[in-house]
Amino acid sequence: MYGPPVAFGDLHVTEPFDCGEEPLNVYLKRYAGQNEKRHATRTFVIADRSNRVVGYYTLVVGDVELANAPAAVKKGLGQYPIVKSILMGGCRIGAVRAHFSRAARNAG
Repeated sequence: MYGPPVAFGDLHVTEPFDCGEEPLNVYLKRYAGQNEKRHATRTFVIADRSNRVVGYYTLVVGDVELANAPAAVKKGLGQYPIVKSILMGGCRIGAVRAHFSRAARNAG
């Protein structure tokens, strides 16, 4: 049915994608490809056999000055001036609503 997540590319079809969160839809359709080409982010998608994207997540690397980091981040870290981090697409994963609604109906 679906393969494992793969790097987002030009062959992936995004136009019918709708996860119910408009900012996530817009990001995938407008910005994910641009950011990939600029090496600013890495987006991974799950697609059906027709290469239509049914889910995705985006990773972005950043850093935080240790002095400005929350206590929970500082705990257990060495006293480096800058802490590297990897953020996952707003901590939400976009997935097509229709697919999961159908899967829920079939499971019940």
